[in-house]
Amino acid sequence: RERNEPTALSARGFPLGISGDERYREKSLQLQAGDRLCFFTDGLPDLCDEMGESFGSQRIGHFLRGNVGKAVPDLTADLVSHLRQFQGARKATDDLTILVAGIGQAGAPS
Repeated sequence: RERNEPTALSARGFPLGISGDERYREKSLQLQAGDRLCFFTDGLPDLCDEMGESFGSQRIGHFLRGNVGKAVPDLTADLVSHLRQFQGARKATDDLTILVAGIGQAGAPS
């Protein structure tokens, strides 16, 4: 993978917590210090603006590319602010959960 380029991780099956009988496959990815992981529910790409246009995966990628190197709290706050600005006065129709994690060196803030 190219450094500083968002990489979409895909998974199939039911979301976590829906079914106690669901089996999940394990995947691994080589991460490096400075990498960021951004997990989100479908409420993020499905979020619509006042005209009914969804935020979509392209806007997510564009935002992440434009914010490479930011500290996790700043990246998270800026993403939430960006989403609120995009949404405008339109009410959300789905829940939205975002989790951003940073990969750092031992003892160093991420």
